[in-house]
Amino acid sequence: GGIPSPELMDPAARYFGDAKAACFVATPTLQMTERHFATHIETARIVRNPVNIHDDVPLPLGFPQGRESHVQMACVSRLNFYTKGHDYLLEALADPEIKALSWTLNVFGDGEHRTLLNRLVKHFDLEGRVVLHGHSESIDKIWKQNHLHVMPSITESAPIALVEAMVCGRPSVVTNVGGVCEWITEGETGYIAENANTLHLKPALSRAFEDVSRWEEIGRNAANHSSDLLGSPVDDFLKIILE
Repeated sequence: GGIPSPELMDPAARYFGDAKAACFVATPTLQMTERHFATHIETARIVRNPVNIHDDVPLPLGFPQGRESHVQMACVSRLNFYTKGHDYLLEALADPEIKALSWTLNVFGDGEHRTLLNRLVKHFDLEGRVVLHGHSESIDKIWKQNHLHVMPSITESAPIALVEAMVCGRPSVVTNVGGVCEWITEGETGYIAENANTLHLKPALSRAFEDVSRWEEIGRNAANHSSDLLGSPVDDFLKIILE
């Protein structure tokens, strides 16, 4: 995602120009590459990331509809504050209005900021409300046990964790970064914080909780939209190679 050094710009533009196909997982990633290399990539193709789902999907939401229901939220990503925004999410959850609601945040993943994340849980007085589970091999199990996906990312391309949650029929609260808004439409397949910060995450979380009676519907919308957009990534990529 970095801007190339001046001496690499011309060779990189020639490299893309000579490619039979240049595959990208998201349209905004292609657009960013064209900006950073100041070149139009004629042979660009969008090929989505495949997902790691084994059970029949979408999965039932599994809790009574209503604002009084206890919500299990999941955040699934590497523990890196520079890119994934966990610190902003904890600060938003610590807001008295959000904290007063009935929820648990389950954090799946590992990384260099695990210790700091534990410290922030204590700092924001969220012990017992935020649970760190470490890395999980079973995406299906995560979404059998959680109702809402939360992704406070600062930077993304085409996040697999988001697509997997949608395929499983889960609404998401996301930040408007990278290719996220190819997948999420506000109030239809999830809820969008316009910027990756506490100020915008808090109202996005509030909108989601106010809309909890529609999560079953929004989850179905998410599953249908993700299926349409995902297509058959492995087949698509093999076809490009065979061409």
